Parts: sequence; C-alpha cells; structure tokens
Amino acid sequence: MDGNDWFTAEQRLLTLLRDRKALRSDLIRAEEEPVLTFLSFSPLSGATEQRADEVRELLDRVWRQFDAYDEAVQEIADMRNNRDRLPRRAVPEVLRRLEDKVVVNRVADPVDEDDLRLTLTEAADLVRAKRNEAREALRTIDGHRTEANELSQKADRLMREATQLETRLLNRSSHYLEQLWVDVARLTLPITTDPLAWRDSAPEMEDVCRRLAERCEGLRKAVLLVSESDGEEVPPDTIRQQLAMLGLLESDLGERHAHARARVGNPCPPEPVTYCAELEDERAQIALNEGDWVDNLDDWLSLRQAVSEAVEDVRFQIASRSGLLDWRERLRADATAYWARAERLGLDRDPHLARRWDELNTQLYSAPLDLEDAEEKVSEFIRRIRGE
Repeated sequence: MDGNDWFTAEQRLLTLLRDRKALRSDLIRAEEEPVLTFLSFSPLSGATEQRADEVRELLDRVWRQFDAYDEAVQEIADMRNNRDRLPRRAVPEVLRRLEDKVVVNRVADPVDEDDLRLTLTEAADLVRAKRNEAREALRTIDGHRTEANELSQKADRLMREATQLETRLLNRSSHYLEQLWVDVARLTLPITTDPLAWRDSAPEMEDVCRRLAERCEGLRKAVLLVSESDGEEVPPDTIRQQLAMLGLLESDLGERHAHARARVGNPCPPEPVTYCAELEDERAQIALNEGDWVDNLDDWLSLRQAVSEAVEDVRFQIASRSGLLDWRERLRADATAYWARAERLGLDRDPHLARRWDELNTQLYSAPLDLEDAEEKVSEFIRRIRGE
C-alpha cells in the first residue's frame, strides 16, 4: 500500500463524515418544520390526514435508512486511532467498506420484498431524496394551509369590520350579516382540519369575502352619510318625509294652477308637472329589493336626489303661477296709485282720461285677464298722467 491509498482513504472518509453530519442536520431541520408540528398535534381529516400519515411514515423510513447508513459510517470512523487519524494498516479495510453495499432498511420497505442494499454513497443519495420528498409534501400542505388561513383571516377581518359598522349604524347586526357569519363558519371549519381540500370551498369563500367587502363599502358610505347629515334620518326615512312634503307641494301647485288659470288668460300657465306618484312607486320597488337599505344605498341615494330635484321643480312651478297672480296685482296697484295721483292733480276732470280709467279698471278686475295687453294699457295710462 502506498501513500496515495492512505490519502485517498483519509479524504473519502472525511468527506463521508461531513456528508453524514450535513444529512443529519437536514433531517433534524425537517423534524422542526412548523407544519410538521401542526400535523402532529392538530386534529386532521380527509386528504390532509391521509397525506400526513404518508409523510410521517416516509420520515420514519428515512430515519431508519439514515440510522443504517450512520451505523455503517460509524463502523468505518471507529477504525481511526486515538489521534483521530487513519492507521495505515486499516486503509485496505476502509477502502473495501467504502465500496461495499450495506442494508439500509432495518425492516423490509413496503415496495421491496427484500432488504435494500446500497453503497454508502447510494444510501446517502437515497436518504437525501426521501428527505426532499417529505419536505415537498410538507411544503405543499403548508402552502395550502397558508392560503386557507389567509382567506379565512380575510373573511374574519371583513366580518369584524362589517359587524362594527352595522352596530354603529343600526345598533344591531342585520340578518344578512348573520347569514354570512354562518357561511364563514361552515367554510372555515374544514379548512382547519383539512387544508389540502380547502380549494374545493375556496370559490365559495372568495364569494363570501366579495359580498362582505361590498357590505363594508356600503356601510362605510352609509356611516359617512349619516355623520355628515348631522343626525338626519337614514335615506329611506328622509325620502319618505320628502315624498310627503312633495305631495303637499303638488297639492298646493294644483290649487295655484287652478287659481291662475281662472284669473289669467295670457300668458296661459302650462299644465303642471307632478312627480310624487311615480317616485313613490320607485320607493316601494326599492324597498322590495333583497337586503336592507345599506345594500341598496346607491338606489336610495339616487332616489333621494330625484325627490330633491322634483321638490325644487314643483316649487318653481308654484312660484311661476304665483308670479302671474302677482303681476295682475301689481298692474292693479300701479293703475290705482296713478289714478289717485291724477285726482290730486285735478286730471280726473278730464272726461277722456276718466273714461280710460273706467275702462282700464274694469279690464283689470275681469277674469281671465290678458296680462300682456293689460301691461301695455297700464303703461299708456301712466304715460298720459305723467304728460309724456
């Protein structure tokens, strides 16, 4: 045996010991995976329970294979002397054992009828491959569990926000939100025990999250609306009150219109435009929609805007008819005031002017009155008194 044989044996043995140490560390880290703790101490069901059993069995097999490998490596390492050096007389035996095959299954592998015999290098590769297989299985379970927990936590966060907003706005939780609570609980329970199967319920859970997000958005808008209204009633109540006021205004409009049509012939006021009946039908339809007023907030706000615009228009129509009557009263007042002035000036003795006053006074108190014609005649009467 030459020095090269000793150097080769020493280097291969050192490499083997380093590989054994690294392999042991990898296996220990695999045992410390948080997901493995979850699989070991949490109640499991379904596909996750089956997969967990497979992973635990795989890790047990890996440790048995590593123990066989470790024992064979240790037997070779024990050939070193007290100074931790390989005696030259042991080199042939070390080189032989490094090439020999060892049994790496203490019990028969389920897929093999006979014990598995491998060289130490092949045994290390097998342990490493099985370790990686177990790690990938753990990562798959952990990935599903993480995704499931994130979705569950999202639903829980949205549910808590919606509950707080509803309590602030309605002093209670709505039936709609209570039903969503039931859905979340029903969908979350399997996730905690079978994360591998969570994707079967993920679409439904995502739909629940979507509905919760929409509910929260509507509640936030509703809370802001109520806070900005300084204690004003919620939209359905304010709309009901506005519609009642609109009905009174339209009744007043009808009376003003009839009064104006009876007393004014030109310009003739158009037929009044009313809105109350149509808007009341729309209010009743929105009230029949699924959900409460928060779910239909946009519809309620749109209706409230339409009611407000209708109120303004009806008030404008009332004002326009009142304006016609005020016009008639102004013409009467102007004519009367200037005739009184004519009397003070002695112009009432003018028979032509006196006749014009009698004709004008009769016209101004006739109905229906042509305001435009009366305006022209009153202006002419005033000019004559002024001497223009």
